[in-house]
Amino acid sequence: MAGLGHCRLQVRFSQYGLGIAVAETATVGAATREFIRDLTCLLSASRSQDFAAEDDATMTEYDMPIEEQVKSIAKELRAVTEAMHAGFAAMRAGFDAVDKRFDAVDKRMDKLQVLGEETNAVAKLGLEGVQALRESTDAKFDALSKKSDEQIDLLKPAFVHARKRIERLEREVPKTRRRRR
Repeated sequence: MAGLGHCRLQVRFSQYGLGIAVAETATVGAATREFIRDLTCLLSASRSQDFAAEDDATMTEYDMPIEEQVKSIAKELRAVTEAMHAGFAAMRAGFDAVDKRFDAVDKRMDKLQVLGEETNAVAKLGLEGVQALRESTDAKFDALSKKSDEQIDLLKPAFVHARKRIERLEREVPKTRRRRR
């Protein structure tokens, strides 16, 4: 009964049957002493009560000797502890599966973070390129504007001179009427 090192067995007797409960305790000796004490109380209680014939037929374990009853209870206790261990193993497997899912999600998040950083770097590079292109275009427009202003300044005196000549020629040529034929 290696499983009794951490468990205390509580046996309860009622008119409906035998109930077994498991609770934590410090040592095997204490659990065994309490188990035997509870079992002794149970046996004396079962002999002092009157049951109907049908209850006696369904509870054959009370007609057994105490050693058989202890073996029966120990067998039930082993089955309960094995079921508990199986349940804990299933829970552990479930937690392991959930842990694997979290690991997969964590890896995906890491990939997304790397992709986000790479996208941010590409966007910054693109923004720097656009800004450099804008500055270059602005500089070229400024240079063209300056050159255009210089050429306009050179053309203004020539235009003024040409206009003055045209006005002088218009004054010198008398206006003649043409005759109709």
